This record gives sequence, C-alpha cells and structure tokens, in this order.
Amino acid sequence: MNNDSNLFTTGAFLDLETKVYGENWAIPCTREEPLGECLLSATKLALVGTADQNKSCKKFMEVLIPEVFRKLHCSLHINNWSDEVQLGIFEMTELLIDLIAARLSHTPVPVQLLSTLTVLFDPNSVFHQKHENQWFQYSFSDEQLDGRLLSCPSSLLITSSDTHGWLCQIINRFVEQNGIQNLKRQFKNHQSLTALEYNALLTPFVKCINYITKEKYELIFNKAINRIFDYIENLKEKDFQTESINIVFELLSTLQKLCSVVWPHCLKHIENLHLNHILQMIAQTNFNAKMNSMTELAKLIENNILIPHDVLTAYIMENSILWEALEGFVVPHFLKEDVEKLWRFQNGRSSIILAAAAKFNSEQLNSLIDCIDESWKIQTMPIHTESIVLLGEIGLTCEKQSTVRILQVLWDATITNCLSSAMLDCFLRSHYQILSIDRPEYEEFRHDYSLECIELVERKEVWHARSVKYLNEILCINPTDNQKLISILVNEYNVITAMIESLSNIQQDMCNKTQGSVMPDILVDGHLTLQESTKNHLELLSFLLKRGDLYLVLKRTEQLWDILITNERATRCDRELGFSWFIDCVGDINRETQITLFKQRISRLNPIYLCSEGNACFKLYSERCNELRDLVLDSSTSSL
Repeated sequence: MNNDSNLFTTGAFLDLETKVYGENWAIPCTREEPLGECLLSATKLALVGTADQNKSCKKFMEVLIPEVFRKLHCSLHINNWSDEVQLGIFEMTELLIDLIAARLSHTPVPVQLLSTLTVLFDPNSVFHQKHENQWFQYSFSDEQLDGRLLSCPSSLLITSSDTHGWLCQIINRFVEQNGIQNLKRQFKNHQSLTALEYNALLTPFVKCINYITKEKYELIFNKAINRIFDYIENLKEKDFQTESINIVFELLSTLQKLCSVVWPHCLKHIENLHLNHILQMIAQTNFNAKMNSMTELAKLIENNILIPHDVLTAYIMENSILWEALEGFVVPHFLKEDVEKLWRFQNGRSSIILAAAAKFNSEQLNSLIDCIDESWKIQTMPIHTESIVLLGEIGLTCEKQSTVRILQVLWDATITNCLSSAMLDCFLRSHYQILSIDRPEYEEFRHDYSLECIELVERKEVWHARSVKYLNEILCINPTDNQKLISILVNEYNVITAMIESLSNIQQDMCNKTQGSVMPDILVDGHLTLQESTKNHLELLSFLLKRGDLYLVLKRTEQLWDILITNERATRCDRELGFSWFIDCVGDINRETQITLFKQRISRLNPIYLCSEGNACFKLYSERCNELRDLVLDSSTSSL
C-alpha cells in the first residue's frame, strides 16, 4: 500500500475494478487486499478533505463502492459463502462506515456514499437477513459513547431471535466515528442544499428506524427536519417546472416514513405539502410539470400507505385535479407512454379517464384501449368490472373507427377468457350499450354481431346458449324497424333452422351428459340453465316470426314439436314450455300446417303428456281444425 497519505492507491483501485465486474466476479474481503486498501486509503484522504480531488478516489467512492457493496450485501450468493467470508464482509462494512463518516465532515454532501449507507443499514438485505440472529457485542468504545449510543437491541422491541446485532454494531460504529455529528453538520449548510442532498441525508435511517433509539434520533435531527419543511414550503414556481421536482416528492416520501415512527404529529402536514405541490404543478402551463404531477399521483394511488385512498380521492374531487391536468394544450401532446401514465393514475376511478378520453384523438384512444385490454389480464375483479363499464362508456361518444375497435375488444374478451356469468354479463352489457346507440351507421354493427351470435350457436362454442339471448337483445334494440335485418338472418343465414337445431343439439348433449337424468337447472354452457336456454330459444323464434311477419313452415313446425314434446329426451319442463309456445304462436303457423300438426302429432299425443298446458294446446288446435272444417263445409254448401 502507498504510504503517502495524499495519494490514493490507484494500483489497488485498478485491480479491484477487474474483480468487480463480469459474471464471475470475486471481491476479496481483507484489509491487505484491493478493497481493504482502497477503503483505508480513501478514508485518509476524506479525513483531510481531499478525497474528491483525486479522480481515482472519487470514482472509487461514487461508482465502485455502490457496485461492490450491492453485491456484498444484496447478492443471493451470500447465503453460500463461508463464515470466513462473512466476517470479511462485516469488516469491509466497518471500514466503509469509517470512510462515509470521514467524508461527511466536508462538503458537498456525498450522495452516492449515503445511498450505499442506506444499503448497509437495511435489515432486509440478504447479508443482514442471514445474520439476523447475531448477538450485539458491547465494547469499550460503546461505553465511551455513553448517551450517544444510538442502537442497542436490549432497548428495542425486537424478539431475542431477531437481534440484528451486526446491524446495531455498524450503526453505533457510525456514531463512534462521528458520522452522526458530521451528518448533522451537513444540514447547517441549508442555504445551498438541494432536495437530492436532503433526501440522501435522511434516507439511511428509514429502513433501520426500528433498530435505533427513537428518542435520541428525534433529539438529534429535530432541527434538521424543520429545516427540510422550510425548504419544501418555500419552493418557487420555477422549481415545479424542472425534472428535479420528482426528488422533492421522494423527499416527502422519505419524510413520511420517518415521521410515521418518530414525528407522527407531522404526518398531516406532510400529506398537505405533498398534495398541494401536486396541485401547484398541475396548475402550471408547463407540460412536464403537469405530467410529473400526474405521475406522482399515480404513485400515490398505487401505494395507499403514503396517503389513504379516501383522502386522495376527496382531494382530487375537491380541487378538480383532473380538469386542471387536462386543461389547455396537454392532451394533444400525449404520447403512448403518457396515456399509460394516466391509466395508472386513475386506477379504478372511471370518471377521471372518461373525461380525458373525450379529448383524445384516435391514436391516443387506441393506446388507452390497449391499457384497458391489458389490465383485464392482471386486475382484481372490482377494478376489472369498472374498466369494462368504462370502455363501454367511451364507446358511446367516440368516433366510428374507435367504436369498431372497442366493440371488437369487448367481444374478443368474452371469447378468449374463461369468464364467470357475472363477468360475461358485464362485458355484454357494455357491448349492448354501444350497439343500442340510435345512429344509422350502427345498423352495420348490429348486423355483424347478430351473425357472430349465430356463429357461436352453430359452432357450439363458449357461451353459445347465452348468445341466443344476446341475439334476441340485439334484435330488440329497434323492434319496429328491424324487418330488414330479420329478413337477412332468416333468408340468408337460416337463423330459424339454426335455433331449432340448437335446441335439439343442447337437448342431446344434456341427455348424454347426465345419462338421461336431465334436470331443468343443469347448466348448458356454464352460464344458463337448460330451462333458461330453452326459453330463450323459443322467445327468439317467436320474435322472428312475429316481427318478420312469417309463418313457421310445416317441416320446422313438426321438427320443433318432436324436439319439445314427443322426443323421449324431452323433459317435463320442455313439454310445458313447448305447449305454451305452440299456444302463443298459433297465429304464426298457417291453417294448413295447424291441421296437419293436429292430425299427425297433437291428436296422437300420449295422454300422459297432457298436463294443463297440454290440454289447453290440444283444445286450441282441435277448435282451429273444427273451425276450418266448418269453413270448408260452408264453402261447399254455398257452391251447390
């Protein structure tokens, strides 16, 4: 090692650089090897205030030390290293503590070193977790510290199996080496300190606050905390337009964590500062200020520990934060990343994003749709449901091109996802809400999704039984002016045949599934019971015939009768629904078909099937046949 105290051990530094980087890194941890040499040499320079003047030493402190001790304290390899290596790491940690304490005796604030000190004082690091049961070892120097002893496990509310003795020892070593005294002195230079430097001076004790004596910490740093409050309160308008304003929010977050333990009476003040600064930034005409404020709001919403959601929501509403954020030229300049920030910011509060979407162009709206679509794969059900409703509401007001995309995204989600009945209904409600808009061009959408429903029925895919009900809902959107669509579905896509065959297929599938013991409440497609499915099919057939002014041809009439009434797979519920349908729709079956149906089917019906509905059906069609026969006789008599 070089004996000149004014020179840094450059050779050891260059040697250490070769050992730190790369996949097969190795960091020797003894005083005589490169790391130990560099730490001791840098400490000597720091004590005389020349450490920052040496280029290699400065690089060692600001670049190499953070990397070295991140690996020595946070690498998972630590758990596999020998006891000798563990002791070596602890010794190197003590040497680094000495260096940081010495460097703090001079300005400027050593931000990178303090960032590493935060790692050293983190009880959750891999190194400290491995040694959490180490006993605290008192020494003569601890006795000399007397009232300055900052960390002592016996005085802390920590179980005997979680003493973190080594952590407590390095905290007290920092005190012993005048680290606290020097750090406190840095606060006195408050006229030139920045938010970054203030934050660096506070952060080391955030994670280890439960391992130090709070009363002593409060006494030591009480004035410093007040200076920081003064600094934040006196920020000027120009400060809100710089990127460094984000560091102020980090500083407020750090303050909140410390004050929650040491100065709980300050928490409300911190909360107000945080929210008021966001409001001041949002009110700026500067685009970056607005976006930075929204980013900070997104962080607060995602982390409701800092500020409770109810407090945050009330503040947003009371101060019209959304409208402030969207005012002026901001939205037209939104990039995809900005839309994603806004989505994270609203986090389940649809009124916020809905107002923003009203100002979006098609490209921005597409980015928002992507965000919502992606969120469905990861969000919890309440948020999921709200985002579905949100997309439906956006679809009510956007341009046709975006409406097409929204309808497709909603539809695809029902096809590709394994959905509960409640979730499927939510998707379809939002989809239906858009289809029901009274615009001529939306007739095209209703046509397209009617065909999608028929396709699901024919392929027996996913919610095929539920799709019959949805098809009926689509056709009922404009019941007095949908003859054209009904005509297309009947004549070009054979929807009546498809529905009747669907009834038969479902009946067959349910019989096979239950081995003949079919009950009305069995689920057909995971969403509807057999009874509901049959009822929906029959309601759709009735609607098509009545609104389309159509007669059900004989072949389909007999086919439907056989499925619902005489088929051995038909249940009592099928027969009751079937008899009721043939009664209600008698006017949708022409006279000749009624007579043929009565002669070939109804009159030959097994009496055991004649429930009250069956008797009523028998009586109705019998009377119809008699009326027709009387008409024929009268006609014959008149002609004689």
